[in-house]
Amino acid sequence: MKRKRSKSTGFTLIEVLIATTILSIILTMAYSILITTLNSRNFIEARVQTERVGNRLLNFISKDIQGAYMYQVQDDRYFFARKQGKNTRIDFISNTDSILLAPGGNHSDLCEIGYFLKKNRDGTHRIIRREDFFIDKDPFSGGLGIKLYDEVVSFELRFYENGKAESTWNSTQKKQLPQAVEIILGIKQEKEVRLFRRTVPILVSRKIPAPEKKKPQKENKK
Repeated sequence: MKRKRSKSTGFTLIEVLIATTILSIILTMAYSILITTLNSRNFIEARVQTERVGNRLLNFISKDIQGAYMYQVQDDRYFFARKQGKNTRIDFISNTDSILLAPGGNHSDLCEIGYFLKKNRDGTHRIIRREDFFIDKDPFSGGLGIKLYDEVVSFELRFYENGKAESTWNSTQKKQLPQAVEIILGIKQEKEVRLFRRTVPILVSRKIPAPEKKKPQKENKK
């Protein structure tokens, strides 16, 4: 007897092509979803990191400015803020604790402090905090500069007095501290710039009291 040959159960070329096309579409969609998810995660992480850095810098600067102190130096040179291009440089005397160790290992309760930007090669800036343990005849220079962060785009300050804002402040001319200081800090986050703002009130007495005039003593008549 002759045996009947069984028919082939394999896939045809058309079926293989259709299956390959469907698989390619599914893999492409899965890859797109994966890339979108990773980009979203990276964006959120970068945003959170920038938020953290911005708030920490604001806290640091705010604490120093809030402790601004009217130390009796020559020509009332205790608070000086000026423009450097679009940015601001500020130097002042503060009663906040020193973050550095003075000679002998002691902390200084009263020191010179300054904030300014230095430009990087990529167009961003480093924000520098200057500190000097000793208050000398020139409290607006000297000391040691420490880099706090290196992806800063802008650093601007506004000084308020009786509701009016000014972009500079010189205690030699004003003979006092401002009522409040607004900090505007721009930090790079990938291709955009995040702005952080905070207004800091000056809590200490803003003017050095004038010395009391001694009343002339009356001569006793004999």
